[in-house]
Amino acid sequence: MEITNIIILWLHYLATVVWIGGMAFNIMVLRPSMTVIEQNERLKISDMVRIVMEKIVSNGKRSP
Repeated sequence: MEITNIIILWLHYLATVVWIGGMAFNIMVLRPSMTVIEQNERLKISDMVRIVMEKIVSNGKRSP
């Protein structure tokens, strides 16, 4: 396996682990506290989630 493929696969796994951990955090901590967060802060959080999802999908497509 080329070093590039190893790096891409590692990034894909890392992004997936971060996403799963983020979802657990979202369910257990963030969602209950969202009732007191303003709308513009919610949009920032949604943007961060979208960026991570794009990274997972783009790295997954390039994985061997």
